[in-house]
Amino acid sequence: TTPTPPAVGAPVALGAAIVAATKAAAAEQVGIARLGAALQANITGFDGNTTAIERTIRSREKLAFSDDSLRNSLALLVPATHDVSKALELQAIAMDLSRLRGTDLAETSVLLSKVYQGNLTSLKRFGINLKGVTTATEALAKIQELAAGQAEAYGNTIVGKSEAIEIKLQDLTE
Repeated sequence: TTPTPPAVGAPVALGAAIVAATKAAAAEQVGIARLGAALQANITGFDGNTTAIERTIRSREKLAFSDDSLRNSLALLVPATHDVSKALELQAIAMDLSRLRGTDLAETSVLLSKVYQGNLTSLKRFGINLKGVTTATEALAKIQELAAGQAEAYGNTIVGKSEAIEIKLQDLTE
């Protein structure tokens, strides 16, 4: 085969990069809109200001979770809690449990939203058996105890740090 001349290859590569950046920006916009809609629908008196939430999301990216996955997680937790602070608290537990179990943050967030609402049988289906636990508060405290520090431990590994850097680089294209 004949190699592609640089004069042709460079514009093609640039075009591909622009398309990828446009798709990433579109996905980012969808995630922001989804979280905004969840907040608007579930938080009484929500004024549309997400500055503090976005600041928390940025800080949690250091633990190798993308801003898209963190927004999606919150969009799943807010309808269960109707409280941003509680949703962020549950998200921190979900992040630890997700790293402990090697599961997707969205899946873990759905599980914790069910537990928060009192559905403890969902834990057994997820492979978590908390004998003697009868309330959502007890279950969440036990999960937090079992998984504590997992997200940070992962974020401090070479793999976690590499993923966090990759996430930051992806953010630049959004």
